[in-house]
Amino acid sequence: AAKGFCLSKKSSVINKSKVYNVSGELVISKVFVDQKIVLNTSNLEKGIYFLQLYENSIIKTEKIINF
Repeated sequence: AAKGFCLSKKSSVINKSKVYNVSGELVISKVFVDQKIVLNTSNLEKGIYFLQLYENSIIKTEKIINF
């Protein structure tokens, strides 16, 4: 079964997201056309990653754990 997560943000428009590993390497980059965000993390190894969400001109960074 595929691993992943879904994030829904109704108050803002998320244009794209990027996921980086702890070494700073970009491992996922995705552009969104609606407000439902689904990222498949099945190809990522277990560990800590950093998710950047681009909301127009604002960039928010969140820590995520893939297990």
